[in-house]
Amino acid sequence: MQTYGSRRSYAQHLLANTLTCCNLAAGLGAIFLTGDRRRTRRAALILLGAGFDALDGPMARLSGNPTDLGARGDGISDVVTCGIAPAVLVAEQCRALDGRVARLAPPLYIAAIAWRVARYGFEPRTSHVFSGLPVTGAGVVMAVGVHLRLAPRAMTYLTLATVAAMLSRLPVLSGEAMIRRRALRADGYRVSTRARTD
Repeated sequence: MQTYGSRRSYAQHLLANTLTCCNLAAGLGAIFLTGDRRRTRRAALILLGAGFDALDGPMARLSGNPTDLGARGDGISDVVTCGIAPAVLVAEQCRALDGRVARLAPPLYIAAIAWRVARYGFEPRTSHVFSGLPVTGAGVVMAVGVHLRLAPRAMTYLTLATVAAMLSRLPVLSGEAMIRRRALRADGYRVSTRARTD
């Protein structure tokens, strides 16, 4: 049974789980959105979900009670919001294009997400250095591309570049590490891009 040191710790843990649920809700909303201006609104929901994702992990660690269940929930929410939703976005935007590359871009994006899940899983974080572009980062890149009003063909190539970045061994710092590197290092996390970790 989960134990908490204080009411504050419990409230922080509850807030972390709520933020994870908000991330998932944003992703589901982006996938099933209908009506005019779907692309722009889908991209906005993806960015909103990524914002929730940026907050839930730090809040869980602040509570002193990060859990395996919370880490898995966070990972699954990221797959929905920054994996499936961007693929739907790109598939919709590139529908008018002819050619094999445009048709392959969304499935390749999903395949890269699946590979990262199979390779790295949803374990609690012990490092703030990712090997390759993480799922959330990939979703943010795709959503920003839409907000920059990139043409469908440009979005296709951006998708392929994002796929390559996810499959690469390029060390990428988490957003939290870019802001709180010293504090995270003091807590025992790896925050140097010199060490390639999961």
